Amino acid sequence: PRQDQMIIKCALEANGFDASLGRNLDAQRMKDVIKNFAEKAIGMKAGAQVEAVLFYFAGHGVSDSNGNLQLCGVDASSDCKQGILQLKYIQEQFQKIKDSLKIVVFDCCRNSTTPPSRINSRELLDFP
Repeated sequence: PRQDQMIIKCALEANGFDASLGRNLDAQRMKDVIKNFAEKAIGMKAGAQVEAVLFYFAGHGVSDSNGNLQLCGVDASSDCKQGILQLKYIQEQFQKIKDSLKIVVFDCCRNSTTPPSRINSRELLDFP
């Protein structure tokens, strides 16, 4: 909900984070925001020490046939073949941010037709 998003944003800013907010984004816009987020963190590091970066996603997630997490944009199709952002993309962008603590929060329900034994929980543990 909108109110929760603002509460989190304000709490982060009150604790020294430079926070931005994206709402109701399609998959391409989510990619753009994440890329810009990583580039901004890298740019900030060049000018000052950035001890930690935090990425918070609240929305819907699904598992692909291999059990990997995918985040859904507002343009996600019911068959989850369009409007989906692979977790791998976020991992790739965050690998570019060196020497900072990276905190990633996925606050999402996760639909899956994959049996629980095949869900790839390692992909979350292997986050850069």
